[in-house]
Amino acid sequence: MVTGALQHLPFDLIQEWGFSRTPFQDLGKVNDEPILHAVADSTQSQLVGITTGHLFTVSFDDGKIEVVGEVPGFGRIANASKSSIVGQDGPNHLWALRCWFTLDSAPRRQATGRRLGQYRHHLGQGCPSGLLYTADNKGSLYSYDEQRGFSAPLGQATLAPVGPLAVTHDGRLFGFCGSEMAKMFCYDPQSGKVTNLGVAVSVLERRRYGIRLWRCCNWPGDGEIVFGEDDDLGHLWLYFPRIQARHA
Repeated sequence: MVTGALQHLPFDLIQEWGFSRTPFQDLGKVNDEPILHAVADSTQSQLVGITTGHLFTVSFDDGKIEVVGEVPGFGRIANASKSSIVGQDGPNHLWALRCWFTLDSAPRRQATGRRLGQYRHHLGQGCPSGLLYTADNKGSLYSYDEQRGFSAPLGQATLAPVGPLAVTHDGRLFGFCGSEMAKMFCYDPQSGKVTNLGVAVSVLERRRYGIRLWRCCNWPGDGEIVFGEDDDLGHLWLYFPRIQARHA
């Protein structure tokens, strides 16, 4: 686990006059296990992450690492609608951690149930409401709310399995589906439609197709989506969704 100072725009751009490089601080290892994913809690005071077998927290103030408990280590974790951190607990359930109880409480196991299938799914988040999305092994999409639980099937992705997911500030869900010829899709909660956006293509410098199942997908908050391909020549990609007109 390493930490470093945030480089705000425009100082993290390549300028002709250059900029200083702040050193990274090594905080240490977490149970000598690989770290799979981590998110900041709702208070922005600590980082909550998972390794291949444990859940841990890191204080932003002093960098202290605390191992909270044992959890299955796969997929992504996410901030839910009621300030909990949730992650997949086997094929049928989610575990949940109340952030304000992290110092004296283990994560709740099997918080809710729905047969999600054999794939290690990603939880897609990004919208301010805290609504999360996931999919089953046939490509059916579901939303999850801490108070209401899982929804009925919302729609069907073009292919299966469904890979990483991300939600933009207007509530639209973007993700990838398919293993050998992965396609991008969009679910619009206002219309209830799932749109096939096709294969990712970059034409900068040279034409490049992104056809492998994508490893990660994230929404930084400024309108763009960042995703990384799972390939021997893996790249980071930027995608700017079309801005939709607002209706009263």
